[in-house]
Amino acid sequence: MTSSSRGPRRPDTRSTSTRVAAPHRRARVAPIDPMRARRRLWGMVAAFGVLALLPLAKLVSVQFADASTLAAQGVEQRQRTERIDAQRGSILDRNGTELAISVPRSTVAVNKVLLAKAGISDDSMLREFATKLAGLLHLDPEPVATAILDAKVDARWVKVAQYADVDLAKKADIALAKQDMAGVLMVDPITERVHPSGDSGVRVIGTLGPDGPGPRAGVEAAYDKVLQGTPGKQVVERGAQGETITDGSRVLDPPKPGSDVQVTLDRTLQYETEQILSKGAANARAAGDVGSHPAVRDRADPLQGGGERTGSGRHRNRRASLDRRAPRRCGRRAQRDDRTDRVVE
Repeated sequence: MTSSSRGPRRPDTRSTSTRVAAPHRRARVAPIDPMRARRRLWGMVAAFGVLALLPLAKLVSVQFADASTLAAQGVEQRQRTERIDAQRGSILDRNGTELAISVPRSTVAVNKVLLAKAGISDDSMLREFATKLAGLLHLDPEPVATAILDAKVDARWVKVAQYADVDLAKKADIALAKQDMAGVLMVDPITERVHPSGDSGVRVIGTLGPDGPGPRAGVEAAYDKVLQGTPGKQVVERGAQGETITDGSRVLDPPKPGSDVQVTLDRTLQYETEQILSKGAANARAAGDVGSHPAVRDRADPLQGGGERTGSGRHRNRRASLDRRAPRRCGRRAQRDDRTDRVVE
């Protein structure tokens, strides 16, 4: 039997049939609890209500609270109490000549924050400002520029002069204020210890450091309580940027200056003695041997084997007796000198 007698052939439906996707099942949503949702809603309303009431409560407390407390806090932020160092007494020689005196000076500092607000911020402008300031204070411009450039950008107190002239510092402050730089310069009073006679007698008088006289400062340390006086107090008013407000200082307790101290030292005699000793030491160094110097060789003790033995034995014994009595005489003289030291009120 042939294929034509079998009739038409059925198409193969297995290759062309499309599969029907199964319907997607939706996730079951849990029913919302009305009570729980209501509690969440009221919780959020309460939280926002508290946040909204906080500024109102602060406003009410400011309006009805004690104003004196807030005023005191504002004054504390704006004003501060500072110490006023007393004028230190002078040291005088036996004739009343000044050996050490205290001269009024000013410490000058710069506020870099206000300087930047005035438009001076880059290095070239800062160096130009430092040169101008050094000219007003009669100082070397290089240390002033180095101090300003090395300081931080937000530095509010950069010291540029430790002992500046009082009048020059005031004129510099006024000159900068006229150029819309008020408050950039901060001037604080200070005193500098000066020796009018130079280095003569300094080893006996002593020197002063930032913290006062040291343990080996001589007269300065021995009579420190008499010389230093009693410090005072003043109230200084500062601005928001830390600048000093002009005419905002008020003295609470004026300082009491120290008393002068007069010693038995003679300035002229001390100077001449130091010159002789200095020349003798220089000659001894030039000779190369201290023992070979004529002044030292002629004064050699014969009993120690130096120099020529002259004189009788009785003369030598008398000389030894005088040498033994010499320290006691010097000791009595030193005690009398100590008793003649006096304090001049």
